[in-house]
Amino acid sequence: QRRGQTSNLAVQNARIQLMNIKRQVDQQAITLQLAKQELANLWHSSDINFSVDSQELAQLPDIISNTSFNPDESPDLILWQNQIGLAQENISLEKSKSKQDITVNAGFRYIQSTSDVAVIAGFSMPFALYDTNVNNVRRARAELNKSQFDQMDAKRQIGRQLLLQNQKKSAAFAQARWIK
Repeated sequence: QRRGQTSNLAVQNARIQLMNIKRQVDQQAITLQLAKQELANLWHSSDINFSVDSQELAQLPDIISNTSFNPDESPDLILWQNQIGLAQENISLEKSKSKQDITVNAGFRYIQSTSDVAVIAGFSMPFALYDTNVNNVRRARAELNKSQFDQMDAKRQIGRQLLLQNQKKSAAFAQARWIK
């Protein structure tokens, strides 16, 4: 080799580094496209031909507002409210099962040998001396109480998470103001 000329090994290393950089650029372009698609999905759009002004992202508002989310509108709490309604209806059902049903039967019967028609009537009323369905009513009430306690617990957890998220947001805002 001549003096001052780059060795073949150095040229080969430079080509490998260039290929790695091109691969990283391609990967970042794909990551950018995916991020834009995800961002566009947030506002229910499929158009990813938009640009983000980085200067605008660096601007902070003067104050930050707390989230005005009503925990009672949470899908979890609505589900528990429906569960409580179901448990209340179950209590009514079990109470109705504790009452005895009176059965009345009436009908006609044709007697072929004499060509007569007879009226047949029947009446039955069960005596529920020991079967008053008390245990099933108690079980239904216990399920109602459990659903109410679970709803209160879910409401408390959602309120705690909301408070925690608001505190995190305030702390991040304060940190961003300090960094700026």
